[in-house]
Amino acid sequence: MTDNGLRALVGTAPAKIGTFLFEFATPGIGQILKAAGADFAVLDMEHTGFGFDTVRQVVRYMQAANLPLVVRVPSQSRHHISRALDTGADGVMVPIVSSVEQARAVLDAAKYWPDGTRGVALGLALAVVVSRIGIDMPPPPGADVGFVGRIATSGGMVMLAAAVGLVAPVLASLWPALRVSRVPVVEALRAAQ
Repeated sequence: MTDNGLRALVGTAPAKIGTFLFEFATPGIGQILKAAGADFAVLDMEHTGFGFDTVRQVVRYMQAANLPLVVRVPSQSRHHISRALDTGADGVMVPIVSSVEQARAVLDAAKYWPDGTRGVALGLALAVVVSRIGIDMPPPPGADVGFVGRIATSGGMVMLAAAVGLVAPVLASLWPALRVSRVPVVEALRAAQ
């Protein structure tokens, strides 16, 4: 994870500038983006052929440049979310999250037990032993991981927006036309002069 993690960027001034990676996963991409002034990058798995091997490589390229990386996973599937985070990504962007239940499922897949279902059995066993001995533990893994949910609208909201988009221009054009149609032509021509 980068020194200036993703969470440190959120909610602070000035605005943060990032870019999507769709085509180039070259070893120098992190340094190129950093030199160009990018504050973060998003690697898109949803609309590309990038697999987890490529994600793992790009995570290392970004870490070498000290640039946070968000991985846009291809679905809301638990294994996509947890595997992207297991590669070392600073956060995930999950597509088509359109309900509270879906958002909770995303967080559940991204967080370790007891806060979620992301698993790491050996680490948990070691933590229990170390805790019993009395050795202070660092924060749990993923405590500083960021989450980005792409909010999608419901079908009803889309239909309402389409109806308003169709009705509003029709009413906006009919009202003036109705008013003009009641004015005698001679009077309208005199008023225009």
